[in-house]
Amino acid sequence: MMMKEVDTMTASIKANIRRLQRKIKELLQKTKAIASEKLDLILQHPDIIKMQQQISERLPAMPEYSMVVKKVKSAVKNVDPMKPYNDVVTKVTSVVQSKYEELNQDKDFVKFKILITEIYEELSTGFEFLSIKKQLMDIATQMLSDIKKFIVEDIAEMKILGLDKSRVIAFDPENGNIEVEIYMPTGMETLDRLPKIPVTKFRNVMKDFAGKVQTVIPDSDFNLWDIYYRVRPASLHPIDWIPPFKGYAYVAGNRHFITFDGKKFDFSGDCSFVLTRDLVDNNFTVIMNYKPNENIMDNLLVLAEGKTIEIFPDFTVKIDGKPHEFPYMSHKLSLERVGNWIKLDTGRGLIITGDLPSNVFTIEVSGWYFGKLAGILGTYNNEQYDELTTGDNKIVKNEDSFYNSWEVSKKCRPNGNNAVDIIQDESDVKYIKCAKVLKSTDSVHRPCFRQVNPDKAFEMCLNRDDMCAASRFYLHQCRQQGVYLPPPKECVQCVAPNAESFEAGETIRISPRSDDYQPISSADTIFIVEEKPCNKETTKHLGSLVYEVEQELTKAGISNNKYGLIGFNKKGSHSHTMDGQLLNDATNFVKGVESLTFTSYKTDTLDAILQAANYPFRAGVVKNIILLQCGGCSDLKTIQYQQVRHTLQARNIQFHILRDQEFMLGNKIPKQKILGIDSRRKYVLQNSNDQSRENMGYSVDTCSHLALLSNGSIFDSSSLSLKKVRLQKMAIDTISNRIAKSSLPSQCQVCTCEADETGAAKSVCRSCYSEMTDYISLWWNTFRHPMTIEHEINKQFQEFLNAKKGWAVLTA
Repeated sequence: MMMKEVDTMTASIKANIRRLQRKIKELLQKTKAIASEKLDLILQHPDIIKMQQQISERLPAMPEYSMVVKKVKSAVKNVDPMKPYNDVVTKVTSVVQSKYEELNQDKDFVKFKILITEIYEELSTGFEFLSIKKQLMDIATQMLSDIKKFIVEDIAEMKILGLDKSRVIAFDPENGNIEVEIYMPTGMETLDRLPKIPVTKFRNVMKDFAGKVQTVIPDSDFNLWDIYYRVRPASLHPIDWIPPFKGYAYVAGNRHFITFDGKKFDFSGDCSFVLTRDLVDNNFTVIMNYKPNENIMDNLLVLAEGKTIEIFPDFTVKIDGKPHEFPYMSHKLSLERVGNWIKLDTGRGLIITGDLPSNVFTIEVSGWYFGKLAGILGTYNNEQYDELTTGDNKIVKNEDSFYNSWEVSKKCRPNGNNAVDIIQDESDVKYIKCAKVLKSTDSVHRPCFRQVNPDKAFEMCLNRDDMCAASRFYLHQCRQQGVYLPPPKECVQCVAPNAESFEAGETIRISPRSDDYQPISSADTIFIVEEKPCNKETTKHLGSLVYEVEQELTKAGISNNKYGLIGFNKKGSHSHTMDGQLLNDATNFVKGVESLTFTSYKTDTLDAILQAANYPFRAGVVKNIILLQCGGCSDLKTIQYQQVRHTLQARNIQFHILRDQEFMLGNKIPKQKILGIDSRRKYVLQNSNDQSRENMGYSVDTCSHLALLSNGSIFDSSSLSLKKVRLQKMAIDTISNRIAKSSLPSQCQVCTCEADETGAAKSVCRSCYSEMTDYISLWWNTFRHPMTIEHEINKQFQEFLNAKKGWAVLTA
């Protein structure tokens, strides 16, 4: 009877905890959305920005200002963001203990009561900040009510000890006769001696009870994300829910392999080996070429769509044996660079993503190839028994025979597997460093541990002694399961003006002050080209324009300048490399122009501008974006427009436009060609004195509005192709001079290190607001976000349970 009631109580607690989890999830989502939206709106509001600027101008004039700033900085360093939580813990503990004082009467269950109470305190501590104390109190009250009922009805009667067997034999108080038979759980030889307590018997009863309660208590590795990813599909595209599913295989660190069917092994060689091949339709073959006698990869070779593509670790590529810049497109085949990744898509169900700095390749195939592949990466048929299928279609047990059968170089003799075993020593410094990221419950990768086993990435970490590369290997596997996580902060390193590094989340200040990084006089200029036929002739003159811009910047004292190029067409925006790099000097710029292609399709100009605004600019430099456009932009100020506008303003980016348009004076064509305008004046081809914008006629759209708002300019791109070389030179000189004129180095910038979607580091800089706001500790900017609060709650909850060691007291 007693165990049945314990089961009932346990079920009730389980139900309440599930209810609590649902409430937490709903409230977190709602709070995160509202908080993030409101905070961003407040910080981005023009009045707030204006107020910050006014404060910045007026504060230095105040007496003893520097002393106040120092005091604030000193005070902020000592701020404890968790102090409000501790205060709430104390108050809630007092209320709970006073309300349920009767529960303390039973010594055998006092441990149980303490644990439940402290769990409530820990949860209440975190969620008090999110204003859900009432909901949490209701659930906790119900839980404690169930426990109280159990204790009052069962334990108070001591049924667990058999005291319910006691009975009244005679009850006649009038005649002074009361006889009671009291059942003792243990024998007593005499009444003047203490009984011998059967400790083992009671310990077993308590252990059984504690085991039941343990089922409703989260273990020390509790994480809310485990519940989320358990019910969330890996892909949100319904087509991916229908078998046969996509297959994923991995090659990492020159020797670590995971096949399409999930088999994990290490292999290293000296020759060239087939990773995978389409045996039925011969649509592709992927080969890994090793450097002779070095056991490291030389390049990845892909044969597809009649092309031979060689991908090298330094972001260079060869097509049919000839060097080529990114991107490359031929029929359905495409090859592009995105941050730290290169992506090859054959257009026929094979996609290869290469994280080159980490030496990690992900090979993705569509379900069309199910059962049609073979190679070192297996057969892709959901079976591992035939993974060692040789090139002549035989299943072998000898691994060296398997590897050698897929060797394809005629100039090399394979020697089997050269990979040596990895030694795991838990006392080794390398092991401890790797375990912190790939085993610890405090790791940033923890939300993925229950979805993807990190064992292979851990081995890679030990083998290469490169925790960051191993981390990215693991993150690639997590992405395929729908778990998107950032890399560890120490693996994202930005470069400060003095060549020092600062990691993700860190902020530096660049100003003439002695304790800051000193300002630099350099510029990063990104050209955006709309890949339509109308720009084909104009792009031939971009090399000359870049050369003149470089000359004008140098005259203004701005040196060590870099240039980038983005093209956009019907498939979206894509970066064009120069010697494999996203940013290069002026002399190499034309290498990127050579890979432009021109087609007549609808394009998304604002998306291209946004990609340029998020380019990996260097910290502290002047930032310019120049758009080469055929037509105009939309007149609608959409959400995307607002996002672009905010990004340009917040990051102090000058935006210029070169478009094929003729400037008018009223409704008439001017006698002298007008080259362009900015917010103050117009630029005439042969008369520099005529600057008035009176009666000027030009296309007014969202893009032109962005240019004039950002201290940029709008020029007629047809002037770059004027028939007379002298006039063409004058036009290029005028445009380049205007671009250089607005490229003034900021005397004060604040830069934050961030990681893009590929894990590549980039510095996001803005102009300084004021001494006070720019020196305030970063803990508030980080801690205010609901996601960080949730992480803090998880962390405290884990620490609490680890410290208490679960139910060790009762189960020992």
